[in-house]
Amino acid sequence: MRAIEQESKRLVRALGPQAIKVLKEILDDKGHKDRLKAARTVLERIDPAFLGVQHQHHVEVAESGVETALRMLRVMRELRVPIEVQRERIGVNLFEQITAALDGGAVNGNGKAPEAEPLMIEGAVVVAESGDDPDEE
Repeated sequence: MRAIEQESKRLVRALGPQAIKVLKEILDDKGHKDRLKAARTVLERIDPAFLGVQHQHHVEVAESGVETALRMLRVMRELRVPIEVQRERIGVNLFEQITAALDGGAVNGNGKAPEAEPLMIEGAVVVAESGDDPDEE
């Protein structure tokens, strides 16, 4: 296999002078349709141009979306922004999580606020008697 590869390279290199002669003929013929391609080929061999495009990206993540929403909600609460506006700005689903986190709960690893425990209020029900209410008169 290597012998075939070496022989192919030798043949291609041997064709170099002939290829240069053909290029010269095309360049000398001002009416040749491929004259520009030949000129470009010669110029690329003399001074290769960088044909690729290089992109460089720098991404820096300072905080997550949840952290940003939490900070936004704190500020909106301080400014007494209506709840409807808060919910609209943060998003309905995230608003419920963040509200639960701000109100004493923490956001679980699954992204959901913890379930609230049922609250039992003990005591007797007091009914106002008709004489105790000053508005009844």
